[in-house]
Amino acid sequence: MAEYSLLILGIVSENTMMRISKGFKKDLDAYCTINLFCSYSEYDIPINAEFNCLINLQTQSAIAIKTTLADITQGWGLPFDFIPKGHKTISRFIVSKFDLKVIEREIPIIDLWESSDNKFELLSSRRDFL
Repeated sequence: MAEYSLLILGIVSENTMMRISKGFKKDLDAYCTINLFCSYSEYDIPINAEFNCLINLQTQSAIAIKTTLADITQGWGLPFDFIPKGHKTISRFIVSKFDLKVIEREIPIIDLWESSDNKFELLSSRRDFL
């Protein structure tokens, strides 16, 4: 499995979702999903990449979760086929109902990338944290 990390700034607000939802290509209504503001990526990250650890970078606390990257857009509502290296994105992740509640408890809802000083990281492997 490829290893990725992704800096998360916040959960996308409903107001922002109304403006950019056209950028999501997949119908994921049958799944439990969450939309996250992702900061500049250090990697090209493909659809279906799995992440299994959420780290609060302010407290250095780690939580085991399971998320799968399912769909990607950006601030102008244009779809992406993957998260391109060097780009900020709004990404949709498939999660369990339990992990959705964990993420909602840990990460704030924001309207813009710039509206949060909170920083979280999704890791595809806990190796970097242990």
